[in-house]
Amino acid sequence: MKAKILGTIPILLCCTLIATASIKDISQIGFKNKINTMKDKVVKGACDSSLRSLTKALENLQKRKEQGKVSSGGFKTYLGNADRYLKAIKSKCPDLDISTQEEQLESFRSEYNAAGGADGARKATMQKGYYDKQIDQLVLETHPAYNTFYRFKTDLLTKAFEYYRHKKPTNSFKLLKDAKEALTQITNQHQDLNLALAHSEIERLEGLLNSESGREISLTLNKEADANYFRNLVMNLPYIYSEGPNGARGAKGLKDFTGDWVYKTNKMFESFTVEQFQNNIETSKKEGTYPRVQFYAEQVQKALNDYPAFISKSNGMFNTYIDYLNDSSVKGNPQLEIEQLKRAQMFCKLLLKFAPGNPTASKWLTQVESQMNSKKNAISYDSEMHEKYLGKMLFSKKEITVGKEVASDFTTSFKAGDHIYGIVYLPTRLRKLTDSYAMNNMEISINGGIISNPTNTAVWVTSPMQDKNYLQFALLPCEQWKKKNGKPYLENDIRTFEHTLNGLINAGPYSDVEVGVKLSMRKPGQSFRASFKIDVSSGLDELRKMLTQSENERLSETKLPKAGMNDVNLQNQALAIMRRKSEGSGKTYNKAIITSVNWDYDKSYAGVTVSRSIDIAMVSKEHDGKCMYQYINFKQQAKGDGTFNSNLEFAGAGTNVYISCDNVK
Repeated sequence: MKAKILGTIPILLCCTLIATASIKDISQIGFKNKINTMKDKVVKGACDSSLRSLTKALENLQKRKEQGKVSSGGFKTYLGNADRYLKAIKSKCPDLDISTQEEQLESFRSEYNAAGGADGARKATMQKGYYDKQIDQLVLETHPAYNTFYRFKTDLLTKAFEYYRHKKPTNSFKLLKDAKEALTQITNQHQDLNLALAHSEIERLEGLLNSESGREISLTLNKEADANYFRNLVMNLPYIYSEGPNGARGAKGLKDFTGDWVYKTNKMFESFTVEQFQNNIETSKKEGTYPRVQFYAEQVQKALNDYPAFISKSNGMFNTYIDYLNDSSVKGNPQLEIEQLKRAQMFCKLLLKFAPGNPTASKWLTQVESQMNSKKNAISYDSEMHEKYLGKMLFSKKEITVGKEVASDFTTSFKAGDHIYGIVYLPTRLRKLTDSYAMNNMEISINGGIISNPTNTAVWVTSPMQDKNYLQFALLPCEQWKKKNGKPYLENDIRTFEHTLNGLINAGPYSDVEVGVKLSMRKPGQSFRASFKIDVSSGLDELRKMLTQSENERLSETKLPKAGMNDVNLQNQALAIMRRKSEGSGKTYNKAIITSVNWDYDKSYAGVTVSRSIDIAMVSKEHDGKCMYQYINFKQQAKGDGTFNSNLEFAGAGTNVYISCDNVK
C-alpha cells in the first residue's frame, strides 16, 4: 500500500507542473491580446479624431464657398488645416478610405486657385479695410531705414486702417496725415528704396475715407477742429501766461532764457492771432457749436484781458534775458550774443502776439533789435558765404579758398572715393574759441551711431589758423593736403581719416549713408555740428585702398622712442622675460629700449621702499609680419638694506604702437 502511494507522487507532480505552465502561457497570451486590443483602440481613436477634424474643415470650406469667400484669408486657412488632417490620416490610418474627402479638398483647392490664390486672398483682405501685406517686404531689416519704416508702418499706417475699419474716420484722417509726412521724409532720405506701394496704400485709404464718408466726415472733422482749436489753446496757455505775481517767470515757455523753449512756444502759437481767435468764437456761435467750446474760449479770453498786466509783471524776466549777455560763456562771442538777443527778440514777439501794440513789449523789442544790429555790424565777414552761413558747418569736395568761394562749392551729397572737407564760419577769431593751437575734439557718427574714438579723432589747430575767423578741416583729404597739413596728425596719433574710412567701409554697401560731424572747441560750450549723405553702394575697394594708404603713411612716420638710459644687462633680462611669455605665439621680441630716465620707487603705506620700476619699450615682430613696440613696466624687489635684487620682474603692459619694419633698427 505504501509503495502504491509513493508511486503516484511523480505522476501528480508532473501533472501539476504541466497545468501551471499551461496557465502561465494562457495568461501571457491574454495580456498580449489585451495590449493589441488597446493599441487598436488608440489608433482607431486617433483616426476617428483626424477624420472628424477633416470633415469639420471641409464643412467650413463649403460654408465659405456658399458665402462667396473663396478668395478670403479664412478659406486659405481651412485649406491648410484640411490638408494637414488628410496627411495625418494617410500616415496613421492607411486602411481608412478617404478618397471622397480627398476629392472634395482638391475641388476646393482648384476653386481657390481660380479665384486668385494667395494673391486673391490678399486682395480680399485689403477690401475689408486692411493694408496690403506686401508692404512688409519693402524694406529689409539690414537697411538703415528699417527701424524708421517699421515705426511708420506700425504706428501710423496700420492704425489708420484700423480706425477706418472701426468707423473712426477722424482718427484715421489724423494718422493718415502723419503717415504721409513720415513716408515722404523716408522717401527723400533713402532714394534707393522703392516705396511706391506704400504711397499708393495711403492714397487708397484716403479714397476709402472720402468716398464712404463724404460730407458727414467733413462736418465731423470741422467740429473736431473747432473743439480742438479752443481746447489746445487752453492746454498750451501755461507756456505763455501765468496769473502769478512774477509774470513771465511763471510761464513755462518764457522763463527758459538760455534754451529753446521760447522757440518751441512760438511754434505752439505760430498761427495764433487775437483777431482770428475772436472770429472763431463768432463762427462757433453761428454754427451752434459754441456751448461745446465755451469753457475753453472763456479761459483764453480771460488771459487776453489780463495780458497787459502780465507784461508789466514780466520786467524782471526781460532783464534776465538781457543780463545773460554778460555771462562768461557768452560775452565776447558775437555769435552767442546774437543768439541770446534772438531769444529775447522772440520773447518780446510772443508777448506782442497776445497783446498787439503793447507799449512796454514794443519798447523792449526795439531795444533788443537795436543791440542785435550793433552786434551784427561788429562782425568781420570774409565773404558773402561767411555772412550767410555764420556759425554753420559746410562740406565740400575740395579745399576752399575763403573769399572766393561760392554756393556751388559746397554740397551735402558725396560718393565713395570723393575727398571730403569741412569749414566752419566763425563769428570771431578762432583764438577766442580755443585756448591754444592743439587738438580740438571731433565726433563722427554713421547713421546715428558714433564710430570715432574720443582720444584720437580731432582737428589740429595751428597757431596761424588761430588768427582766422573760420576753421577748415579734412575728413578724407587728398595727398597734397596731407603733405601740407598732415604731419601733426601723424606725430600726435590723430586718426580722424582712418576712423572716417573705417566707418564708411563698415556702413556699405548702401547708397544713402548719413555721416554726422560734431566739432568741439577747447573753450567749454563751443561746438558746431552738421551732416551729409554719402553713396557707398559701390567704391568700397577704393575706400579700402585709401585706408591702407593712410595706415601705411602713419606706420612710415612712426619712429622708435628715444632711450632714457642704457643698461645692456637690464635690456637682455627684459628680452628674456618677454620671449618666455610669448613662446609659441609666433611673436618675436628683438629689441628693448629703456625709456625711463630714472627709476620710480614704490613705497608701502608705512613709507618703506618695497621695489623700484622702469618702463621699457619692447620691440617685436608679430606672427603676421607686422612690427610694433609696447611699453612694459618691470620692477626689482627691495632687499631691505637699501639695495635691490638684480633680477627684473614683469609688472604690467601698456600701449601697443605699430611701426614700419623699415624703421626698426
